Amino acid sequence: MIRKKLIAFLMITAMVAALVPTALAAGYEEVVPCKYDDVREFSDGMAAVAVGEWVIVRDETHDSIYSTNFEGSWGYVNSAGVQVIAPKYVNAGYFYNGKAIVGVYDEDLEYPSYYEVDKAGNENGPITVGWDPSSEPGLFPANYDMSTGELHANGKFGYYDEKGNQVIAPKFDYADYFSDGLAAVRIGNRETGKWGFIDETGSEVVPCKYDIVLSFSEGLAVVGVYKALETVKWTITSEYTVSYDFIESAYGVIDKTGKEIVPLEYGHISSFSEGLACVGNNYGGKQPGVFNGRLSYDPANRPDWKYGFIDKTGKVVIPLKYNDAGDFSEGFAYVGNNSGGMYDEATSITEWGLTYNEFEPSRAPDWKYGYIDAAGREVVPLQYSGAGNVSEGMAAVSKGEWESLPWAIQGSRWFYTCKWGFISLSGAAAPSTDPMSGAAQWAKDELEQAMASGLILDEMTGNWAKPTDRLLAAEAIVRLIETVTGKSILEIAEEKGFDIRDSFSDTDNVAATFLKASGISNGVDGVRYDTTGVFTRAQMVTMLGRMAKYILGVDTASFPKGSERFSDVPEWADEFVGWAGDAKITQGVSANEFNPDGTLENQQTGVFAYRAYIHFCG
Repeated sequence: MIRKKLIAFLMITAMVAALVPTALAAGYEEVVPCKYDDVREFSDGMAAVAVGEWVIVRDETHDSIYSTNFEGSWGYVNSAGVQVIAPKYVNAGYFYNGKAIVGVYDEDLEYPSYYEVDKAGNENGPITVGWDPSSEPGLFPANYDMSTGELHANGKFGYYDEKGNQVIAPKFDYADYFSDGLAAVRIGNRETGKWGFIDETGSEVVPCKYDIVLSFSEGLAVVGVYKALETVKWTITSEYTVSYDFIESAYGVIDKTGKEIVPLEYGHISSFSEGLACVGNNYGGKQPGVFNGRLSYDPANRPDWKYGFIDKTGKVVIPLKYNDAGDFSEGFAYVGNNSGGMYDEATSITEWGLTYNEFEPSRAPDWKYGYIDAAGREVVPLQYSGAGNVSEGMAAVSKGEWESLPWAIQGSRWFYTCKWGFISLSGAAAPSTDPMSGAAQWAKDELEQAMASGLILDEMTGNWAKPTDRLLAAEAIVRLIETVTGKSILEIAEEKGFDIRDSFSDTDNVAATFLKASGISNGVDGVRYDTTGVFTRAQMVTMLGRMAKYILGVDTASFPKGSERFSDVPEWADEFVGWAGDAKITQGVSANEFNPDGTLENQQTGVFAYRAYIHFCG
C-alpha cells in the first residue's frame, strides 16, 4: 500500500468529481486524477487502484478500541491514465511480465480464489498461490528443516538453498534474507536480543551487538542501539489499560567490515538508495509506540524532527529541513512539511459513554508534499496531502484534508479524507534513463565497457562531467583492484600483511584506509585524506601505478620516465606517468604536455580505470 502520512488508518469515502489529466507546471503532469481510495505503485506499465470505503470495526482484543478495514474493489490503470480493468477484485497484485495475481470473492469459501489476469483483463484460473523456493536463487532462512518440514530444536533459524539443502546450521534466534552478500541475524529473544551480520558461509562478519539493523544496501547498512527505556501505562477506560515502551534510539551506518561510517547519532536513518540515505534528527525526543522492542511509530508526528539526506561518507548533502521524507527512487524523493497540528500531551476524552486518554493534536495537521531531485531542488512544489515513491516515472499523490471525527481510535482523533492519483515526473528534470547521458562522445564506448566489467560506481553514472572527489576516487581504485584480482581488499590485506586499522584522521572509509596501508595513497600529508578535495590526473595515474607496483608486483621503475616525453610532469609522479603511457592508459593532452594538475572528471576516472583493467587482464 502506498504510504499515507501520519495515522492514515481511516479514510472516509468522498464524492470527487472526475478529473482529466492536468498539466501542472513545467516538467510534471497529473496523469491519473486523484479519485481513488487507495493505489499501489506502477509495475510493468500498470498500477492497481481501488474504490470503496474504510469502515470502523470494534476490536477490544488489541491496542485500540476501534480499528479500520478497507471494504472495496481493485482494478488497474495504465501509464496513460486509462482505467483498463474496472475495480472488481478483492485484492490485486503487481504486474510482472504482462500478468498479475488477483483475488476474486468466493461465497463458498472464507478466503478469495486467485486468478492470473493479463493487461486486457483476461483471467486464467483459479490458481494455487504459494512460495516456491526453487523459483528464486539464493539462501533462505528457516526455523524448520526444508526437506522434512520438522521444526529445528528450540526454533533456531538456519539457511537452505533453493533445493532444500541445509547450507548454514540452525543457530540463530532469528534470521533475515541475504542482501548485498550479507544477512542480518539475531542472538537472543525479540525484546533483548542483539543483531549482527553473517556471510553466505555462516561466518559472523559483524558481531551481534546492535538493537536494530536494516539489511545491507549499496554496501552499507543502518544499525541502531536503544539509549533509554521507560514503560508507561495509559488507562483507556476503567477496564482497559494500554502499556507502552518509550525509548531513545541512536542510528548510524556501517560498512561490510563492521566499521561505523556514520556515527550512531541520528534519530532516524533509512537504507541507502541511489547513493543517498534519508536521516532525521529527533534531538533525543522519546518515540512512543515501540512495542516489544520493535519500532512501530511514525516519527513524522513530531514538529521538532527534521529530515534531510546524507551521502555514503556521512556528509549532509540535502539539509535537514523537512518534517518527512522518503527514499530516492529514479532520481527523486518525496518530502513534506506540516504547518498544522502535531502530537501534544495526553488528553482525557469522553465519547459514546467512554472516557479514555490519548495523544491528540491541538489543531488539524496540514501536510504538504512534493518531490526533490538528488541536488535538493524541489522539482514538484509541496502541494499534495500525501505522496509515494516514484516507480516507472510515476508517483502516487493524494488530495484531501484532515478533520476531527467522533471515533475512539487510539493515538489520534484527526483523520484523513483523501483521494489518490498519479503524476508523471518524466519531464521534471529527471535523470535520463540512458546511463551514458551527459558523457562526452569520446568516452562513451569505453565507459559502456567499463560498466559491463563492473568498474563504474553508482555515484559516477549520469554524473560523468562532475569532478571526481578524492573519496570517490579511492572507492573506484578499490573497485578496480577487487575486479582485477578477484579478491576483496580484506583478503589482499591479510595476504600481504597490510595493517588496515590505521585510518586517516578525517575518514574511516575502508577504501581510503586500504590505500594508505598498501602505500597507494598517503593522503595529502600522511595524516589527512581530504575526502572532498580535487582529484587530479597525476594523482589518478600515480594511484594506478602504485596499484600495479604494490598489489600486482609490476616493476614500474623499469619503464621510461614520464618526463622523457612530457615537459610538465612532477617528480613524485614521474615513474608512474611513464608506466601509464607505456600501458596506453593515457597519452597526455598533447605531444609534450601531460597536464598533471588537470581536474579529473568521473568520465575520465572511469576511462582510466577501464584502460588499466584491459592492460592487466587483457
